[in-house]
Amino acid sequence: GGGGAAALERVHVVTWRGVVTKLMATPYQGEDWVLNVVRRGGLLMVENRFTAQDVRQEAVRSLQSRVSMYTGYKFEQICSEGADWSLPVDANQYYCSVFTTRIGDT
Repeated sequence: GGGGAAALERVHVVTWRGVVTKLMATPYQGEDWVLNVVRRGGLLMVENRFTAQDVRQEAVRSLQSRVSMYTGYKFEQICSEGADWSLPVDANQYYCSVFTTRIGDT
């Protein structure tokens, strides 16, 4: 429980959903990745840094993969902005949520 400033004091890591997915899938996928990490006090802010491999993969991404990505962006847009299907997707906007979780006893 608890909210506001007291809750923020218990935050140790801020990152995007995709970064957590990347970390957890690493033992199974074997892909190279680079993360930018900034420490500010006791808080770690983590983001993905796009590598040359990421750029090459994006250049050859299949149409099916691109449509799947668009569908995900559209789903987030509708959930966060309402059900106006006529609005174009802006892939530079992100749906964000704040939650707490634990890994093991940490």
